[in-house]
Amino acid sequence: MKGGFVKFATGLLQSIGMVSVALDFMNREGDAYERLPSSTPLPYIYGVGWADDQGRRPEMEDEMLVIQRVRGLKDCWILGVYDGHGGKQTADAVKRRLSENFLSCLQKKSIRRWEEYRIRAMARFRVLDDFLRSVDTSYGSFTCIPSHVLSDYESTLRLQKILECIINHNLPSFLSGNEGEEGCTTSMAKGSMSFRGEAPHYLSICPKIDIEAAAREAFVQTDYEILQEEGITNSGATACFCVMNPTIDIERLLNMPPGDLKEEDWGVFFSGPCGVDGGGQKKMKNNIIGGKRQSSLVHTNLTVAHVGDTRAVLVFDDAHALRLTSLTDHKASDIREVSRIERLGGFVFDERVNGCLAIGRALGDWRLKVAGDELAAVAAGRQKSRDASGMPRLCPAESWKQSQREYVVSHIPHVCSVNLSEYLSRNSEDNLGERGERRGAVTTQRVPVALVLGCDGLFDVCSDSCVGQLCTEFINSLSEAHPDMTPGEAGSLTARLLVDEAIQYRRSHDNVSVQVALLDPFNFALPPPPHHHVKTPSTQSPLSTLPSTPAFTPGLSPPFTTPPLTPRASTFPSTSIPSFPPLCQQVLHPYPCHQPFTRRVKPKAEQNGGRTCGRGGEAGGGWGSELAAKIQVTFQNLFAY
Repeated sequence: MKGGFVKFATGLLQSIGMVSVALDFMNREGDAYERLPSSTPLPYIYGVGWADDQGRRPEMEDEMLVIQRVRGLKDCWILGVYDGHGGKQTADAVKRRLSENFLSCLQKKSIRRWEEYRIRAMARFRVLDDFLRSVDTSYGSFTCIPSHVLSDYESTLRLQKILECIINHNLPSFLSGNEGEEGCTTSMAKGSMSFRGEAPHYLSICPKIDIEAAAREAFVQTDYEILQEEGITNSGATACFCVMNPTIDIERLLNMPPGDLKEEDWGVFFSGPCGVDGGGQKKMKNNIIGGKRQSSLVHTNLTVAHVGDTRAVLVFDDAHALRLTSLTDHKASDIREVSRIERLGGFVFDERVNGCLAIGRALGDWRLKVAGDELAAVAAGRQKSRDASGMPRLCPAESWKQSQREYVVSHIPHVCSVNLSEYLSRNSEDNLGERGERRGAVTTQRVPVALVLGCDGLFDVCSDSCVGQLCTEFINSLSEAHPDMTPGEAGSLTARLLVDEAIQYRRSHDNVSVQVALLDPFNFALPPPPHHHVKTPSTQSPLSTLPSTPAFTPGLSPPFTTPPLTPRASTFPSTSIPSFPPLCQQVLHPYPCHQPFTRRVKPKAEQNGGRTCGRGGEAGGGWGSELAAKIQVTFQNLFAY
């Protein structure tokens, strides 16, 4: 690109305020663009709360996991509920291994996917370059250029610049959370979906087909590790694993006509003319802040993978509940599970696999999957990793994995992906506040407001619709009475409500574990948005390294415990699901709590299990004794016992 083309391009882009972009594009000079404020689409998780109870079981066998800002990527979460049976060894191993195996599998897939994108970007770059040269040849000597030519040239140049950014990076970014927060200037590590000449995060480039495949591989890998590395054969666990991540649709970008590239699409990769003000603060631009005119290239993906009867339910603003897991809960009595089990040589007796297990899919339970002599061979392989000649010994489990062996108790998960951004695509722009909160009910379709994960101790006695109704009505009541509460704290109280409903009023005899993630702020107090160009020091609670439920990454405070609650009459009889009673007729308990950074020493009678209530997963904040006392007094004044 020389001579008349450079002169034409420089003059053209000076007239539209993009001369710095043009010069950098043509001279390949250093990146001089300002970073665009984060344009992560809505909805995302505002806070996570959890609660569990041992119930009438002799021990607590459930485990839960919450990971916020996965690998340093803002608004990327991993949630998990793992229900053990025959002991908690398998559930504990799944909690430690499944998420890491998933991230490892997805990282390998992202490398292959990125190389494919680079090859296709090179081909598209050459096509666009030919178009720019033709414009130079046709209009290089013109003093007056038609407006449509200017528009086509600008959009083509922008798209070519984005493609160049993809081509110039051999690999996507693999930054961890600590690296992103502590040291570097990488915009993706600091939590922005826009990146300034840097490769995007590997968690944001994979399409759902890669995410789902990584989840399946992670379940299989984890199950074999439970046998081969952990040596666990007697216990098992059901698992519900959820990952929510912002995703850039690079596939669409590579096929996009240049004229379809919008300002907000360009802002995903580079800053526009009005990225930030002189003081480093975000400018409230309607196309990038608060969910207004979000880029069509970026969406929020939710992928759920599960085996067994642990469920994930998406709750909408009208109390409708959408189950994201299998409708049959992989029960052994399901006709498809019966057919598969009998094909593999097993049988179903009394609605149980081989007369023992009530579900057809689970992790662990290796004594039901293979014969005793095969388990002995695996144990021998673990003790002797090399044969007599010194060559590595292939463990039987490795050969089973390579041959993709099937088992009567399957470890292949049911996987479902949902594009949550599509639910907000019809939202009115005037209906969103500066921070993305909804001002009124003007949407034309349901909007997801919460994600509930729970084990069979909850869902065996509470239907999906009951859980949805309880969640929406209770959270709305909390937001009206205590708007200074954070979404994570509201999620914790909602989870505790569901646990109490299952155990105290519907007489569930099982362990009950529940997670509630709020996808809507519900007018609760939100932490202030991060200041642009200001590094936030990483903080960690001194108790975050102690064993707790659930396990989570630094930045999330450990859960605190609540003393036993006084039983009350159920507002939702098991025989029916009536409408939620008016607020003045509800009998709500004032849910006491302790200081968020103190741990109550349990009496000896409570040592084996007990109850926990999670504070929540949003960054910053925390409500202590003052707010707890305020909530207690308010509820006592509002509701008569």
